Amino acid sequence: MTDKKWYSNRDVQRLTGKSRPTIDRWEAEGKMPRGLRPSKRTVVWPVELIESWLAGQWHPAQEG
Repeated sequence: MTDKKWYSNRDVQRLTGKSRPTIDRWEAEGKMPRGLRPSKRTVVWPVELIESWLAGQWHPAQEG
């Protein structure tokens, strides 16, 4: 576990070994949690959310 509260897009790229376009696509397809966008060019995710996703414990919410 880390002392960080947020993972940046770059952090998620390092953790997954995937590129920014892949992460963006996965977000759009619902394959990973959606990040928060505090500004136009910044995306962050809560550390707990990404860690649960990487551990296979995150599932997209059912819509409808």
